[in-house]
Amino acid sequence: MIERGNWVVPYFNDEYRFDKPPLTYWLMAVGYGAIGFGELGARLHTVISAVGMTLLIFFFGCRIVSRSQAFAAAFVWATCVQVFLHGRLAVADMPMILAVAAMHWALWELIFEDAGRRWGLVLWLSAAIGFLAKGPIAIAVPAVTLLTLRALGGRGSVPWRRLGTAWGLPLALALVGAWGIPALLRTDGAF
Repeated sequence: MIERGNWVVPYFNDEYRFDKPPLTYWLMAVGYGAIGFGELGARLHTVISAVGMTLLIFFFGCRIVSRSQAFAAAFVWATCVQVFLHGRLAVADMPMILAVAAMHWALWELIFEDAGRRWGLVLWLSAAIGFLAKGPIAIAVPAVTLLTLRALGGRGSVPWRRLGTAWGLPLALALVGAWGIPALLRTDGAF
């Protein structure tokens, strides 16, 4: 993307790279700009995402359980082998996981705490970021959470209006569409 100056369609070995949306490549470019071309520049976004996820677990944990339990949860997360591996690779997984976790914290605040519009904004911005990182799976996981909550809790278990879908979904679609529509047009619908 850097070589071509094309920030919409990723290429690898002069071929389209349709494996994932472009957020990881954009974040790699930011890493290159911040600390230079090289492995650390390419991996910086995953390191930051892994640290961000650890902090999210701790602070969300402090919100719903004791401080010591939140610390234990964050410590267990940070010391998992899979986190150690994926937190150092130049892949889309860690930013997507962070976005999905942020969506779940926002859902908690909106559903159980009747939080305000700020958490709706976190929910829908995280949905767009997650989609741009890894695609529809970032939306599917919280959707399954909501459907499970609905199935287990009965008809009134999810206060759907609090989620801000009327304004949040168009916001998330606009953010994803700002990349997705040009990507479809430049690849004649192949992306």
